Amino acid sequence: MRRQIDAVAGDLRLDATKIGALGSAAAVSAVAGAVRAHRKRLGPIVLDPVMVSADGSPLMTAEGAAALGAELLPLVDVLTPNMAEAAQLLGRPLATSIDEIREQALALQAKGPRSVLITGGRLEGEDVVDVLVHEGGTDLLRARRVPDRRVRGAGTTLSAAIAAQLARIAEFDRAGELGEIGEAGTDDDMVTIVASAREFVASATENAQEWRISQHEGGFGPVNHLITLDKD
Repeated sequence: MRRQIDAVAGDLRLDATKIGALGSAAAVSAVAGAVRAHRKRLGPIVLDPVMVSADGSPLMTAEGAAALGAELLPLVDVLTPNMAEAAQLLGRPLATSIDEIREQALALQAKGPRSVLITGGRLEGEDVVDVLVHEGGTDLLRARRVPDRRVRGAGTTLSAAIAAQLARIAEFDRAGELGEIGEAGTDDDMVTIVASAREFVASATENAQEWRISQHEGGFGPVNHLITLDKD
């Protein structure tokens, strides 16, 4: 793994980096070492701490989760845990309200990331409320819950979309065209980036085709990553 990262970072211009599922403490340590070695070449780093699935299943060892919090959190720019992952990273009970999610997001931000987005899909209600803390403050981002769509990969897609938006901004910056997408450095930059990514995920979820990963009725299916392509 380390040699692969070294090769990519040494050969390509990276406008943004996303870190996803790592699984073990050894993988976390390898990635953290590579990040420290190549930090200036990686652009903004988005960490999706894939530790707990939407149904509560563990996706990482306890040792891996501890290493993630200790070694990677201080190195990244944006952290995108779900509610269960945020609680595990902090060693706290699962949040039961928006105020508690906000408190946990601020506590995670204090560990290093400039921005923390905790997705609030586990809370009851017609709307899904995500909590974003960033250098400009704290924002609550609301979206209508998509009924009867059980999907896998929404969180992973969200973090990837945020990374893609950050890379897009870097591309516009090189071209001297930042004015086309907003004034750089304003407090709402991260809000705009995350809102755009959430809009993509919401559309990808709502327009997902009726594929199913499992065969039984009501099983999970993928989100539709192809929604922005011309259908003609």
